[in-house]
Amino acid sequence: MPRTHVPVLAGELIEALDPQPGQIAVDCTLGAAGHARLVADRIGPAGTLIAIDRDPLAEEAFAELAAEVPCATRFLRADFEHGLRTLAEEGVEVDLAYVDLGMSSMQVDTRERGFSYAYDAPLDMRMDPGQALDAREIVNTWERRRA
Repeated sequence: MPRTHVPVLAGELIEALDPQPGQIAVDCTLGAAGHARLVADRIGPAGTLIAIDRDPLAEEAFAELAAEVPCATRFLRADFEHGLRTLAEEGVEVDLAYVDLGMSSMQVDTRERGFSYAYDAPLDMRMDPGQALDAREIVNTWERRRA
């Protein structure tokens, strides 16, 4: 996982959220941790960064991030709906949360994930490779609907 990943809208995210020291921040779609790294640096040692993602590669990125940032960290392996619900049930009061929707280069650049047209690989497209249903099954076995 590249440590130098800088998201396309990094500046806009920081400007819109304006993370402050000591805040609790939730990155709902951690990915390669580019946004999380920027936020963690701004919330500092008194802050807490909670990361949510269902992709096991994101969990690896989180382990690297957690070892390097000054704030407290926590990872929830879940989709953001379930992760946020877990935090709410625990009574965690969050100062800022953000979601980066869509695919990341983590998925597209990994041939085995089956997201890219650039590679001759089986169609997969699962954000969580542990899910049973993949795109190949949907495309090849589901009944076609007519509009």
